[in-house]
Amino acid sequence: MKFTAEELLEIEKQLSFPEGESGLKIAENMNESNIHMTISAIDSLDIANGNVLLEIGHGNCGHLNKIFDITKNIKYTGLEISDTLKNEAERMNHELVKDEIYIILRVYGVFVLAFAQKEFMKKLPFVKNKFRLYNHEDVNNLVNQTNFRITEFIDKKDIVKSKSGDVVEREYTVVKMLKS
Repeated sequence: MKFTAEELLEIEKQLSFPEGESGLKIAENMNESNIHMTISAIDSLDIANGNVLLEIGHGNCGHLNKIFDITKNIKYTGLEISDTLKNEAERMNHELVKDEIYIILRVYGVFVLAFAQKEFMKKLPFVKNKFRLYNHEDVNNLVNQTNFRITEFIDKKDIVKSKSGDVVEREYTVVKMLKS
């Protein structure tokens, strides 16, 4: 499927800050195309009873049930820049989010970051100016400015349908860190 330059700019805009009906459709597509990367990040956490999870940029949170399938005895907090997606996540997961939630990451708590590799992202036609792209070195440089310590880089590949409709092999990384 070919997109015009204007359509690619709109896709980029919606991916960076989803809004309205178009944002909900993009979020559904993002959840579908990113589910393997998201599950890899969840699996790397080794979630156990009593854990506290903070997810930044949860999208529509279509994966939340997978977290609570592991154990119901956790505290989960999600932060999302888009009000459209925050509201959609709350609607989709009403039963899971009705309890009071706290944002806590204890000392030696685990922080997991999943991201598509910079070289892969640069090839996508809708990635122009609204995204900062990362590779291992970039993440390492950022983390070195914090109180987190990287314990593991887990490199993965999957086959996904991109936002432009093409089937592509995506290279992504799950980074495990400890708060010190």
